[in-house]
Amino acid sequence: MADANAIKNEFNINVGMFGAGAKTAVDTLIGAIGAERASHEQIRRRFIDLEKLFGETRETLSVSNAVIKQQERTISAVRSLCSSTDSELWLRTPIDKPQNYESKLRNSIPIIVFANLKGGVAKTTLSANIAAYFELEKNERVLVIDLDFQGSLTSMLRSVSEKTPTSYANSAKSVLTPGFDPSNLLHFAPQIRDSTRDSRFINCGQEFANHEVALLLSWVIGDVTEDIRYLLAKVLLSEAVQDNFDRVIIDAPPRITTSFVNALCASTHLLIPTVLDQLSTDGVSTFLNDFDKLHPSLFPLLKLTGVLGTMKRTQTDNLEQSEQAAIETLKKLLDRRVGYEECFWSDQLMPRMEAFARAAGVRVAYPERTVAPTINSLGIKISEKAPNRKVNA
Repeated sequence: MADANAIKNEFNINVGMFGAGAKTAVDTLIGAIGAERASHEQIRRRFIDLEKLFGETRETLSVSNAVIKQQERTISAVRSLCSSTDSELWLRTPIDKPQNYESKLRNSIPIIVFANLKGGVAKTTLSANIAAYFELEKNERVLVIDLDFQGSLTSMLRSVSEKTPTSYANSAKSVLTPGFDPSNLLHFAPQIRDSTRDSRFINCGQEFANHEVALLLSWVIGDVTEDIRYLLAKVLLSEAVQDNFDRVIIDAPPRITTSFVNALCASTHLLIPTVLDQLSTDGVSTFLNDFDKLHPSLFPLLKLTGVLGTMKRTQTDNLEQSEQAAIETLKKLLDRRVGYEECFWSDQLMPRMEAFARAAGVRVAYPERTVAPTINSLGIKISEKAPNRKVNA
């Protein structure tokens, strides 16, 4: 009745004077109008519900389209990764160097990386024994970094009582993680076995290989926005390292991986050990070609300090014909590059020694009597080329 009266008032209807017939007709009309209005209201509400449903559907479709586009970008990035050369991959832009990167490198303690794209050239042996030389002969506190997941250097440096480290297992993985706090470094860097200066090392193991690949993929697809090429540089150029150590020595893996590029971007001096044979010489050539491509953009201050002939077949000054041929090839490779002409250290050829072979993967041979003269001579030259800024300040 209330709705009927509202309609009467709306249309100003008064039928009292026309009798019952007119009233019935008006009531019928009012009933029809009310029913029509109820129908329209029902339709209106349905439209509102449909509009809400379509709105939710549009929003869902929008989110789905965004997800699909992100997946397409991810697939495209992974395809690009698979088809890129090493130089194309590692030169991808933008290149976001740490704040004051170059000035910090200029004022850094010596950070020496032993690197080659071929294994079995004595990188690990040199890293361990040269570190021992600088501690024992130069009284330096050294930080040694193992970046090869095979962990040979780690096995040589860790304490005999900790064959299976737990509290610092695979510390290379922690150091090469976005957001790592350098002030926590010592927690992840155990003391080197028998160290007299509390020298430390960053260890490495099999898990590190998967970490490197996952880190690279996350960076390529955009899940990691920090420039992963400079993770190690941020740590080594921090006060935690610069104020507490006198020298850093890095054993790089024999592959252009995430850690290999990090080692180059974080270092002040590069030493390339190589066996004096054709296969190893070809490896040096490949490395130098890649180095020339990456050097100007990624690590412009890194110096190629020396190419070291290793595993000479005799302990005399005599060279076999193949060794002499390898030396000549290396000199020609370096002569073609401006500033590299004097980089082959012909006066520091390292012979094969049983003491190194016995100690490999187990302990450090230096300062055993048979190896000391060779390592001392090499250490003196490295000291000249990469002096300790604290001692010479």
